[in-house]
Amino acid sequence: MTDGARINFEDKVCKDSKHNPKTFWKYVNSRVKKHNRLSCIQDSNNVLHYDDASKATLLNDYFASVFVLDDDNSMHLNSTDTNIGVVSIFFTELHIVKMIDKLNISKAAGPDGVHAKVVKECSGIFAHIFYIIFHKSLVEGVLPTQWKVANVRALHKKGKKSLCSNYRPVSLTSIICKLLESIIRDVILMFLESNHLISMCQYGFRPGYSCNTQLLEVMEDFTTYMDASDDFDCIYLDFAKAFDRVSHSKLLWKLSNIGINGKILIWIENFLSERKQRVMVNDVKSNWVPVTSGIPQGSVLGPILFTIFINDLPISLTSHIKIFADDTKIYNTTTNTQHIQDDLNLLLQWSQMWLLPFNVDKCGIIHYGKHNTHISYKLGDKDISSNNLIKDLGVIFQDDLSFKEHINKIVASANSKLGIIRNTFHEITKDNFIVLYKSFVRPILEYCCTTWAPHFVMFHNDIEKVQRRATKLVKGIAHLPYSDRLKKLNLTTLYYRRQRADMLQVYRIINNIDRIDKDTIFEFNKRPSRGNSLKIVKPRALTSFKQYNFSHRIINNWNELPNKVVLADSLNSFKNELEKHWSKKVYKYEMIFTTVFD
Repeated sequence: MTDGARINFEDKVCKDSKHNPKTFWKYVNSRVKKHNRLSCIQDSNNVLHYDDASKATLLNDYFASVFVLDDDNSMHLNSTDTNIGVVSIFFTELHIVKMIDKLNISKAAGPDGVHAKVVKECSGIFAHIFYIIFHKSLVEGVLPTQWKVANVRALHKKGKKSLCSNYRPVSLTSIICKLLESIIRDVILMFLESNHLISMCQYGFRPGYSCNTQLLEVMEDFTTYMDASDDFDCIYLDFAKAFDRVSHSKLLWKLSNIGINGKILIWIENFLSERKQRVMVNDVKSNWVPVTSGIPQGSVLGPILFTIFINDLPISLTSHIKIFADDTKIYNTTTNTQHIQDDLNLLLQWSQMWLLPFNVDKCGIIHYGKHNTHISYKLGDKDISSNNLIKDLGVIFQDDLSFKEHINKIVASANSKLGIIRNTFHEITKDNFIVLYKSFVRPILEYCCTTWAPHFVMFHNDIEKVQRRATKLVKGIAHLPYSDRLKKLNLTTLYYRRQRADMLQVYRIINNIDRIDKDTIFEFNKRPSRGNSLKIVKPRALTSFKQYNFSHRIINNWNELPNKVVLADSLNSFKNELEKHWSKKVYKYEMIFTTVFD
């Protein structure tokens, strides 16, 4: 390939990567000699298997081994139509057209071979056909057999790649079935949210809730403890193969009990029953095996079904509990250690009753506070291990709440991505850099930054160095000062980006875009004052933990904004007005901390 042809091809790769990251990684893998493939799998006799057929069979046998068989017939379903809850679903061809428009054409096809791109390009024809099939399926409560089979891809989590236990199954199911699942999911979610049936402790798969909103609330509690000099313990719990072990009969009972009955319950029962799966390794397929429990990971309906299954977990607990899907943690002050242990006992009873056991070896405790005596806790007859740091929803928490390890981790990860970009692409133009940097590097440095935003100068500089190094990759501007490179690329400092993220988060909370009770973290000034009408009172902070936490550090920046900004009628309007108001901020293009040489 000539240099000109290669540059043109790389331009196309960068352009496509904005909407389909697989294009980028496919090109990266083509440029390296070592491919990240599944090389071998170890069987129960510690023998390594290298052929794809054996690997697929071993993985499939392992994934099937975690299924549970529940013979309890004591839970009877109420599948008759009632006037309470969701018993049927109304939809039109227009609903189907909208669902088709949302399809991601980069997703792989299911066992039926129907690709999302084909469905999307022929939506006008397919919408009517799908409407007839969907309506008949819901009325009769029966799914086509092809909708109940799945090709499973094994995704490596961590640890040795030769161990089956270090892989997670992701099911590739029919695209057509996913469209109907989307319609059903939206109706069920609307019913649950409008009737306030989902636990307030659950932050997964819900509009207005996210990893970030949960971690903000957790940090508010943690820093309040620190400010009061209260020692506290947080126990991070791990369910063993949670999605794969969900009992179908128990899930259906919970669906019926919460108000999902009639034809829709019959349809879901059929959706879960008589399923089959096979594992694919490099397009080599294992034999089919029956799926006797669990919710298909990769299905559209699966997350909301799991949310309902785990919904009653927090009942009767006295400690704080936070849940994101199956990621669960409880915390309380060390003056309430018996309450913590009692809550762990209740959680264990729940897990035994609903056949969803904890993996105690992967559970952990962080003991926070200067005078914490590191009391041990048990799940059953096993001690939970103590740790100095634990990764929680993508953010590394330490016992000193400094986030030093998290910052070191994201800086190393972002630099690694920069190295991949530098070594893969022949020439990086301004337009290509913007796509690659914003898609693959900057998100690493900004994920949940309102939770862990640093207050030490060295951390600010460590993060900024990544962007300094990145901007030097662009052809023709490497010789310019950092501030000039930013202006040429229409970028700002990462410090400015974090300040902006704080303001956006405040706006989202105040306007109920993010479902955090604003009165629990903000106290608004009720007396008339100069400036904006949504000023926040700045309470006293006794420690730096509280002083630099989100709810305190945002106050000065927020209070100096004019009404035109804080009273913007939409998030986009707020962004625009904030950019105008902050257009002359010194730190927009210049670092205000210690100088780091280009």
